[in-house]
Amino acid sequence: MILFGLVTTMCTELLPKRPASGVALNSMGRNIFACLGFAIAQPLINGIGNGWLFTAAGLAMLVTGLASVMALQRHGSKWREKLEQRA
Repeated sequence: MILFGLVTTMCTELLPKRPASGVALNSMGRNIFACLGFAIAQPLINGIGNGWLFTAAGLAMLVTGLASVMALQRHGSKWREKLEQRA
C-alpha cells in the first residue's frame, strides 16, 4: 500500500494538467499486473516451490531497483529540466 501512495503522488506530480488521467492509468496498470500475477503464480509455485519463486522475485526486485536508482542518478537532472520546460 505504501508503493501505491508513492506512485499515485508521482503520477499527479508528473502530470500536473491531467492528474486524474495519471491516477486512472496507474490503477489500470496495477489491475492488469495483478491479473497476470494471479494467473502465473500458482503454476510457478507448483513447478519450483515457494522458496525458489520468492528468491527469484527478490532478485528481480533488487536488479530493477538498482537499475532504477542508477537511471535516476544518470538522467534525473535532464528529466527534471525537460519536465520544467514543458510546464
